[in-house]
Amino acid sequence: MVNILSEPKIRDDLIKGIFRLKDETKDQRIQLLLVDTLYLQNKVAIIGELIAATIFFAVLWNVINQQLLASWYICFLFICVLARAVLFYNYKRTQISYHNVFIWQLLFTLGAGLTGLFWGIAGSILMPHDILHQTFVIFLLIGLTAASNAFYISVRSTYVAFLLPLMMFLSVWFFLQGEIYVLFGIMSLIYMIFMLISSYYTNHVLVNALSLKFENKELKETNKQLEIMVTQDPLTRVANFNYFQQSLDEALTRARHYGKMVCLFFLNLDNYKKVNSDLGRDVGDKLLIEVAIRLKLFLNEVDTLAHIGGDEFTIVIGEVTDIKKIERIAYRMGEVLSESFTIDDHQLNLTTSIGISCFPLDGEDVPTLIRKADTAMYRAQKLGGNCYQFYNPKFRE
Repeated sequence: MVNILSEPKIRDDLIKGIFRLKDETKDQRIQLLLVDTLYLQNKVAIIGELIAATIFFAVLWNVINQQLLASWYICFLFICVLARAVLFYNYKRTQISYHNVFIWQLLFTLGAGLTGLFWGIAGSILMPHDILHQTFVIFLLIGLTAASNAFYISVRSTYVAFLLPLMMFLSVWFFLQGEIYVLFGIMSLIYMIFMLISSYYTNHVLVNALSLKFENKELKETNKQLEIMVTQDPLTRVANFNYFQQSLDEALTRARHYGKMVCLFFLNLDNYKKVNSDLGRDVGDKLLIEVAIRLKLFLNEVDTLAHIGGDEFTIVIGEVTDIKKIERIAYRMGEVLSESFTIDDHQLNLTTSIGISCFPLDGEDVPTLIRKADTAMYRAQKLGGNCYQFYNPKFRE
């Protein structure tokens, strides 16, 4: 039994021709996720920066100009904490989409840039004169730049907007002091370059990981669509002929292992062609869908219903232990299908010819059972239809 999914050429053609992955859609979804991650981490970043600003304010209160320090702290609270908190609140209440994601990213980047600017002012204009407190401020700023790399890494431009004003103000202050501070200025520039490179590669790894995640997800969805395409009848949404043969083969394997029977039903809708010709193809297709819905009522977990084309259906009934049960099913199936169908205000009546072959009585392989069930179905048709027939060796094949 050949599974069509195992054929590389067919599978590749289906993937390339029908389920082609759209990179632009994937990139948009990744961008949405990156911005969403940025905002989700914003809460922690705001709390961390508020704590750092409060410590900075408390430590330097008696060291530098208090009025200037208080002004910086108040502005920081309103612009860098409260404004970003309001931005986060509005973001959570807004439905983010491909159309507005750039605006939300730009607003967040602007907030990060202003925060970096305020910290740059803290590291230059508010820098104390004694070495001990200078060391405290420098270590505080270096710690902020390192920690912010983790918070802003999902969007690289946001981290750049935070880092550049902070480090440029600090570096300029170093160079303006002269002497040994010039060396510190050079080191601060090297550190800034290193952090920019680090953020670039870290962001690159994150984006690649998300891209791989979405590719795997899309591949699974594609494979699922392929499975449906090669195993399901597109009209009735039941198994097609290919999957019917595969299911019958699997049912025979289980039956041999457990010593049970398998019965194959071949059904032909006796007057379907007349419905199709009189009322049109659309009504005929809807009728086939309704027939499939009624036939599903007779299925157990191990059974398979298939539409193999036109007016013909097949049912594989596995794990059979009582042949009389099959007779009852066939009789009841004929009754159910003979009840009128209402299709587009038309009352339609069908009769059904059913042929049945059983493993191991009538054959032990798929082609034999199919052939004999088909022979039994034609026998039922010759008898006038609206009946079922078990295969009999006396039937002419």
